[in-house]
Amino acid sequence: MILPFWLYAWSFALGLYACVLLVENNEPLNHSVAIVGAFPFLIIYLLQLIGFVKEFIKKEVHE
Repeated sequence: MILPFWLYAWSFALGLYACVLLVENNEPLNHSVAIVGAFPFLIIYLLQLIGFVKEFIKKEVHE
């Protein structure tokens, strides 16, 4: 599956970028990068939550 590789690559790139920004000591820019970096994880979390709720509703309807 390509998703885990993409997620690890995204995490590594943002971590490297954040380290460079920490050396520059630019706090507002670090905050912005942290927010942008959280989007893929938020999307995956929401997809999992939607899938869980759908399965829960499907089980409740069949019972």
